[in-house]
Amino acid sequence: MAAAIVDPVDVDAWANLVFVSLVTDVIVRSPTLQKVAINAMAHAGVMMEATAPAVTLLTCDQSMETLDTVGLAADVEPALVRLVDQATARFRDDPVARARLDRSLKRLATRYPHGRSPYLALLALHCRDARPNDQRPLRRVQQVIAFGGLHASTSDLKLSFKACVAAKSFAMQEIDTSAARVVAHALGLRALCEQVGRPIELRWIDRARQVRIGDQMISYHLSSPGLISFVSHLFLFEPGLWRWMAGFHPDDVLLDIGANVGIYSIAAAGLFGVRVAALEPYAPNLQTLRHNVAANRLDERITILPIAATDVEQTGRLFHDGGAAGAAAQHFESSDAAPATADPFDTVEGIPVDVLIERGTIPFPTRIKIDVDGNERAVIEGMTRTLADTRLHSVRLEVRWWETNGRAVVERVKSYGFRATVDDDQKNLLFTRTTAAAKT
Repeated sequence: MAAAIVDPVDVDAWANLVFVSLVTDVIVRSPTLQKVAINAMAHAGVMMEATAPAVTLLTCDQSMETLDTVGLAADVEPALVRLVDQATARFRDDPVARARLDRSLKRLATRYPHGRSPYLALLALHCRDARPNDQRPLRRVQQVIAFGGLHASTSDLKLSFKACVAAKSFAMQEIDTSAARVVAHALGLRALCEQVGRPIELRWIDRARQVRIGDQMISYHLSSPGLISFVSHLFLFEPGLWRWMAGFHPDDVLLDIGANVGIYSIAAAGLFGVRVAALEPYAPNLQTLRHNVAANRLDERITILPIAATDVEQTGRLFHDGGAAGAAAQHFESSDAAPATADPFDTVEGIPVDVLIERGTIPFPTRIKIDVDGNERAVIEGMTRTLADTRLHSVRLEVRWWETNGRAVVERVKSYGFRATVDDDQKNLLFTRTTAAAKT
């Protein structure tokens, strides 16, 4: 408190004041001081201004008079969940801090038995562990779903994966977003635990997100707010991809085309023990990818190539919006075909997958993940010999298959002896080999 008062522009000091008040018995009872702290943090982008009522709910004496004054307005729920996420990350999953938050949220739930917000915040606080046959996480999910607002299919908790996909759909459509994101992540965590049959733990350690499955552990060292938010709800976004990777065998080789910052390359190598070839041409993503591979000591298991997968070997332009690490939606075009434009671009090399394999640059992949935001046709045309090789077991492809170009890509892959199924949301398809291919 003294540091914040002595130096009013020290945002971190104000943040410490607020967060310490949440997890200790040193309660900031002054509404004026709370308001000053929240305003300072909101101005610096550390916390949204709407979080102030959530702070008050968790730091007040929680008498009925005080609670009735503050109330559980609609905008308090996402603020309360975010507050819990930030406090958990700030105190690196300290058990004393978590216990204090748990007690405060349970008292709040007692005072508001007909309000969903405390139960959702409790779920957010605790959806960091999953153990086989442990039903407690499902009971917390049931408490949230019982209040309504989520699709009925999320209530079939005997099918954790199906319920996760239903909740993810709501989150992606921005319907009941705060609840859908937390519920989908919790159910995705549960679904993966059921599949691998081992405990899963998520922790914040020195600003890194640690993921442990059984005896295997990886850490994501990330700096941008977007990536930190992503790994905070790690099992929300691609539950089908996690399910696919959990079925890998030790002798599998994953080719990750459009690896971005390596979230799934690192998981495949570090948690599921396979070799990985990661293709990523965008420089900010590439820098973070390399840093995380080195931090996890996976240099011998993951090969990183700063190139784009294409149909013919060429130098081209990678158009982008200048986003930070984690940005997607880059688009590769050959230098000859690229129109004159003021849009930012990088000059990168494009090489077909078939060529990379034939030159021995990468080992033959038994599994391929493709996420290239519109360049799917060129990627597929550059890997036809690979598709025809029966050593390739499956391909996970993000494609808008309901559009004309997307349908053509899907039919092209299927012609090599693959069956396509929707893997989680509609744009994510999993192609599994069913017959030997005659095409070349």
